[in-house]
Amino acid sequence: MSFKVLIIYIKIICFRIYNKHPMPTFKKYNLRLELGFGLLPIVSDKLENNLQTGVQKLREDIKNEYGIYIPFIHIVDFVALDIYEYSFFLNKKSMGKFRIKTEDINNSFNSESIKIILINLNNIIINNLVEIFSCEYSNQILNIKKKYPKLFKCVLKNISLSKIKFILSNILSEKKSLVNIEKIFELIISYSREIKDVKIMSEMIIENI
Repeated sequence: MSFKVLIIYIKIICFRIYNKHPMPTFKKYNLRLELGFGLLPIVSDKLENNLQTGVQKLREDIKNEYGIYIPFIHIVDFVALDIYEYSFFLNKKSMGKFRIKTEDINNSFNSESIKIILINLNNIIINNLVEIFSCEYSNQILNIKKKYPKLFKCVLKNISLSKIKFILSNILSEKKSLVNIEKIFELIISYSREIKDVKIMSEMIIENI
């Protein structure tokens, strides 16, 4: 380990002690946001509208718009990143490495950095809704079952869970929302009586929602 990296790591430890942040663990998270040392102040509890607050709101906004649960996004520092770099991972797969260009920031560094990161994060999540939905499918379908037990039971009489997943994934791939899942399930029940090809069925549902 070089002297420069050692100094940075010591600063990270001091920062975490000062802000009462736990050291990162290696617990598996489907979504992970890594930050360079220079971006650590934006996660400080001393900052009123910090990055965690923005990420939580972003998850809620996407849930309300697309009707799917966005899992917890683990935010962690990573010493291998340059000082103002950040990267996002989905299921251990890198979705890109980015850098905050300090020369382009005219106002508050913290608020502008958070805004830039959230815009990128939103775009990445929206472009990967199907994969996120697939990873969380059991939780997604369980929530639907709890909310619409009778309707869910009727759907399962006509079509399998794997086909339901195929249809809902196709809807998301077209950037369509699952918010009105009640209507989607009613269409599935209606079409499944005559249409056995799940691909054709999903295309018809997409056209009618």
